[in-house]
Amino acid sequence: MNLLCLSDFNQGEIAAKAGDVRWFAPIVADRLIDSWPACWAVAPIVTVEEVVTEAIAAPPIDKMIHAPAKAKGKRRG
Repeated sequence: MNLLCLSDFNQGEIAAKAGDVRWFAPIVADRLIDSWPACWAVAPIVTVEEVVTEAIAAPPIDKMIHAPAKAKGKRRG
C-alpha cells in the first residue's frame, strides 16, 4: 500500500521526508496510519495516463533561462 508522508518521520528503520510516497505491506501501512496519523496518509492513486497527460500539458522550458550565467555569455568563433 502506498502511503504519503505528511511530516518528516524517523522511527526504527523507517525514515521519510514530508511529501515522500512509500510502499508498505498492508499490515505495516495500517499500523503506521493508526500509530502516527499526523505523519502518514494513504497516497492517492496516480495512473500512467495522468502522468503522461500532465507531461504533455506542461509548458516547454526555455533552457537558456536556466543555464548558468557564464554559459550564456560565451561565444564561439
